[in-house]
Amino acid sequence: MDPLILKKLAEEREIEEGKFKSHLEKIDRFLLDFRINSENVLNSLRRLKEEIESKKKNESQFFLPLINGLEKIYENQKIFSDLVQETLHSILSMVDAKEREWDALGSNHVGILFDSLNWKIENLKIQKEKIEGALQTFLSIKKEIEEFSTLLKAKEKPSLEEIEKFEKRFEDIGYRFFEAGFRGWEEDIKERQKVYIDYFKGLENVLDFGCGRGGFLELLRENKIDGYGIEINDEMVRICREKGLKCINEDILLHLSSLNDEALGGFFSSQVVEHLEPVLLRKIFDILYFKLKKGSFAIIETVNPTSLYTLSDVFWRDPTHKNPVHPETLKFLMETSGFRVDEIKYLSPTKEDLKDIPEDTDVMRRISYNFKLLEKIIFGFQDYAIIARKP
Repeated sequence: MDPLILKKLAEEREIEEGKFKSHLEKIDRFLLDFRINSENVLNSLRRLKEEIESKKKNESQFFLPLINGLEKIYENQKIFSDLVQETLHSILSMVDAKEREWDALGSNHVGILFDSLNWKIENLKIQKEKIEGALQTFLSIKKEIEEFSTLLKAKEKPSLEEIEKFEKRFEDIGYRFFEAGFRGWEEDIKERQKVYIDYFKGLENVLDFGCGRGGFLELLRENKIDGYGIEINDEMVRICREKGLKCINEDILLHLSSLNDEALGGFFSSQVVEHLEPVLLRKIFDILYFKLKKGSFAIIETVNPTSLYTLSDVFWRDPTHKNPVHPETLKFLMETSGFRVDEIKYLSPTKEDLKDIPEDTDVMRRISYNFKLLEKIIFGFQDYAIIARKP
């Protein structure tokens, strides 16, 4: 193939890649603006609540910004729809340009082309989650925004209950966007959680505490295991129910206390305990022990704080994280509640590591050994799970 033609094809491909990247950046900027607008609405709602509680008469100063904020979010739906369309067209153009260059280069360069596409595939997965989440969110709050705006425009004062419900809705939506961006692609999380399914095979009434978007509940359903989730985030509950999953919004202690003894066939919780206080954890495990059938498993997965990389780079990204829980601490809490811990399973190795050192001499072997110890401390597994059962 003529080098000039190859150069021209490569330039065309780079142009399409640039357009594609530009569209992804537009979506990121849009979602950032949406979060800012949502936060403004939240602040207005809180001021409105304060005014009503203090029974002040001058309402224009907080009604107007709230109405404007709601209208701006409502208008965002059209903008976002256009952005999605442009991005889809951009993807098609980029793929077409890639195929032309691929054909010209021949099969010997397939590996190079695949490597160059890796970052786009990963970015596309994340953007897909964000786009789906945003579209679902817009649709779910559309009616609520319309009703609330109509109420405000009519100068009718909403009740505190209505304000608090709307306020929580926006708080839940905010965490939905955070989870899509930082927790990971939903299918990847499901793939990692498949390792737990065998512990619940053939059981009924398995409870997923803090089920989030419902990935593990979907795995249970795919494996014909009866289960349900409990979640306090309204947005996550809505997502689960739209998938046809059983999910309830209820306080975990109240829910467990309402169950008959030995009512549960299993208990699962992934990436939740780091959001809770140790006193609450103790209470949950104490009650859970009596609610599980004998021989049933309780599996608790959380971030691994014994990995310095994970603790510094992963754990503190989430502003709702309260306490990292050491594996031995979680094991102790479960054992003192009556559980028998079968295993501490370490998962999700980090992509970073220290390079191997040649072990040609005794000195180099000692250095290599010390580096391996350091690697375990710095770049250890990102997560761990306590595999416990009721004896």
